[in-house]
Amino acid sequence: MTSPSVPRSSATSTLWRPAVWLFERFDASMTLAAQLVGAVAIVLIGTAAAELLYVAFDMTRLSIFFLAAVLVSALLLGTRGGVFAAFLAFAAYNFTLVEPLFTLQFAGPDDALTLFVFLLVALVTGSLAGRVRESERHNRQRADLLATLLEAGQAFAAAPSEAELTRALADRLDTATSGVSIVLPEGAALPEKAFAYAPRGLLEGLAARGWMDPGLHAHGAWRARRISADEPLGLVLWRIGETRARDVQAQDRLCELLIDLAAAALARSRRAGIEADLEADRRAEPLREAILGSLSHDLRTPLATVLASASSLRDYDDRFDPQTRVALADGIVQEAGRLNGYVEGLLNLSRIEAGQLETRLVDLGLSEIVEAAVRRLPAARAAGVETALDPSLAVRADPVLLEQVLYNLLENALHHGGPTVRIEVATRRHADRVEIEVMDDGPGVSPLDAPKVFDKFYRGSGSRREGRGTGIGLSVARGFVEAMGGRIGVIPHDAGRSGLRVRIALDPAREAA
Repeated sequence: MTSPSVPRSSATSTLWRPAVWLFERFDASMTLAAQLVGAVAIVLIGTAAAELLYVAFDMTRLSIFFLAAVLVSALLLGTRGGVFAAFLAFAAYNFTLVEPLFTLQFAGPDDALTLFVFLLVALVTGSLAGRVRESERHNRQRADLLATLLEAGQAFAAAPSEAELTRALADRLDTATSGVSIVLPEGAALPEKAFAYAPRGLLEGLAARGWMDPGLHAHGAWRARRISADEPLGLVLWRIGETRARDVQAQDRLCELLIDLAAAALARSRRAGIEADLEADRRAEPLREAILGSLSHDLRTPLATVLASASSLRDYDDRFDPQTRVALADGIVQEAGRLNGYVEGLLNLSRIEAGQLETRLVDLGLSEIVEAAVRRLPAARAAGVETALDPSLAVRADPVLLEQVLYNLLENALHHGGPTVRIEVATRRHADRVEIEVMDDGPGVSPLDAPKVFDKFYRGSGSRREGRGTGIGLSVARGFVEAMGGRIGVIPHDAGRSGLRVRIALDPAREAA
């Protein structure tokens, strides 16, 4: 609910034009009595001007002053004022300037004919001028109505939420009626503060009628209408302010048009939300299928290993020699580590997808991060990693995320490169970025697969598909690098070499930039 507000200026305001400004002032509250009084005053002014010229200069052709009074009356007061002024001008002209003076008698047939022709011309002129005046007023009102509806439609379309949209509707109803409005969500009760504006019984009865019947309901100055007859969008109650009786119907129509615009915008917003949810579900379906497939594939083997080793230790522990027990325990630890890494990868992937990944960018040396990532590999596999590092290079990055990126790249190369794969990690400064390259001499990927290696759950084709990767590591690596403001991609190997070559480009440390 909103408090009464001052009507906004029309988008078609023409206050700078004096004639239109005057017309708008006369439109404000012109009753029949006011029109008659205005016509009398204008004709008296014209008569005084004509009488002055008649006495001072003995001029007799002064009918133009009376016609001018009729025109001014019609333009300011409308058709009724113009017609009344025509009869007044006819009488004043005859009374003050036609012999015999100061009587309404005619000196002869010529004078009578002249005066009645004058009356006819004055009536026609006044009627036409009045119609032009009323047509101009109606056109201005239509222009104001269209401008109001256009502005309201734009505001409703730009509203970021349903709450903002209903607030915009209430504001425009307040402005249109110079009163107060209450917008209720579907099925909501009237708030207690609403009863400060009207008795409880009046508002509750009007609201009950509005909920039952989608049409417009009136009780005194109060109105009620459902926002939409077809959809559950809510109910609007409003009170009109100081309004002429002849304008109440037009004001009700304006309010209904505003409500219809808001209903269309609300329905469109809800449909857009439903369509967005459906689109999100449609896009998530392949991801769900990929996750389920990955779970069934990548969890089954380590779980089977853990279960087999644990059950063997439980059932046959006394039959195993110490070396066998250690081997089984190591297998459990190794497979549990794989499961933990898989779950951690899924969690990282979900944070990236939800946009909830937090980064802490600091200046750090590359050599230390690369060496930390290599140390996380099994010792037997880490022996196959060679480094060509520039100890002077530093980057602006998150140390935890960057180490995980490098570890994922190394683990991917080990999984897919085969038991004898050789891996090289090199760093260098190129233009305004610092680059890290992770290269292996494994089977590599085809040019068609290269753009897809960072896709979620992508396992590749051919010989690389035989590895035991989950299809998560490289996708997480890309998300981490992009979160740090960097770039990552597959680049071609040098001529004559095979394998996968991944390059990361990051911003240099601020001190080194």
